[in-house]
Amino acid sequence: MLAPWAAAVFVTIVVVALAFRGGGGGSEPALASGTRPKVLTIAGVLAAVVLILVLADPALPVLAVGLTLVAIRVGQRRLAVRRLQEVDVLRLLAVFLLALSLGSLARVWSLPGQLMATAGSVTTAALGTIASVIANNLPAAVLLGSRMPAHPRSLLFGLDIGPNLAVTGSLSAFIWWSAARSVGARPSAIRYSAVGVFLVPLTLAAALAAGRLIV
Repeated sequence: MLAPWAAAVFVTIVVVALAFRGGGGGSEPALASGTRPKVLTIAGVLAAVVLILVLADPALPVLAVGLTLVAIRVGQRRLAVRRLQEVDVLRLLAVFLLALSLGSLARVWSLPGQLMATAGSVTTAALGTIASVIANNLPAAVLLGSRMPAHPRSLLFGLDIGPNLAVTGSLSAFIWWSAARSVGARPSAIRYSAVGVFLVPLTLAAALAAGRLIV
């Protein structure tokens, strides 16, 4: 995955640099003092990374790490309880329920799995992209990955790169949107997609081409 990753990152840097070469046209919100990562924060991130790499099912342990960090910060009075209310629990729950529903659907509906087992590399990446934008990439992964696809890396490219086409594509985009608004920024879904229309095809093509070169 190193070559496709490097190709996608390089193309992304170039496209974003060209798209925003004139600047945003406004001043960026000033960062509050003391925003450097603390030791506890770094330790929590490292613990999560280790759990993801070591465990086959790291979701609950990683969740436990996050909840522990929150509890510690609240106990230290360095995190106000009201800030926890800014977490969009309903949106997180909606994505989870959608993934659960599509996973259950994939158990009784064989078409998605059969489609992935017969689709070509480019088609697989395109289907991953479209499904991500429509249903978010986490539920889309559950649905399209119900059977081993003929081109698993191409599906991964579509699920990972495709969400750059619209803010509906990934949970990280929702979190970014909320975080940006919480500091006074005004992100634009239209501009996000306007850049994504050029970015996604180019990065997908670069990743697919790089992947073929090392096969």
